Amino acid sequence: MAVMMTEKDKVLGETALKAVKEGGLSHRNLMMLIEEREQLNAILHCSLHFVEIRHSNSF
Repeated sequence: MAVMMTEKDKVLGETALKAVKEGGLSHRNLMMLIEEREQLNAILHCSLHFVEIRHSNSF
């Protein structure tokens, strides 16, 4: 069964491919999300370490 692709379908497909390629908007957003999560993990790790130190010094 043949499927007809309209010009609009072609343009939408090309736009989607550009968005997910490296440097595309979706790719950048994903990279920013990953970087933010890594920063939050680092902050959480430091905070937990600080709590452990304070807890061990309180005895």
